[in-house]
Amino acid sequence: MSAYINITGNVRGVEQKKTAKGTTYTRLTIPVNTGWGDNEQTTWWTVTFFGKTGERAAQYLKKGQKVAIAGKASVRTYEKRDGSQGFSAEVDGYDWSFAGPKPQAEDAAPAPTQQSN
Repeated sequence: MSAYINITGNVRGVEQKKTAKGTTYTRLTIPVNTGWGDNEQTTWWTVTFFGKTGERAAQYLKKGQKVAIAGKASVRTYEKRDGSQGFSAEVDGYDWSFAGPKPQAEDAAPAPTQQSN
């Protein structure tokens, strides 16, 4: 089962790879908290972007940045090492945008200072 979803959270990991056929993709890990107090839960979403959108995400997104993501959500089941069943929350992302303060360029030159004569 899958549905379209929008999530907002802080990036925890960014990984860029290529498929066997050479298609570039970028995978992000985004924790999203819901509920409050003793009822708070964290869902760890694995978001995958392909092509140019993924290249742009890998170029600009860094750990800790707040991001808004739109995509198609799904839950995948898998068998854990201990034999029990596990679940993975995944999003095939089609768009993203910064959701927090504008990131500062790390290599930006300092602003020139004025000297009085």
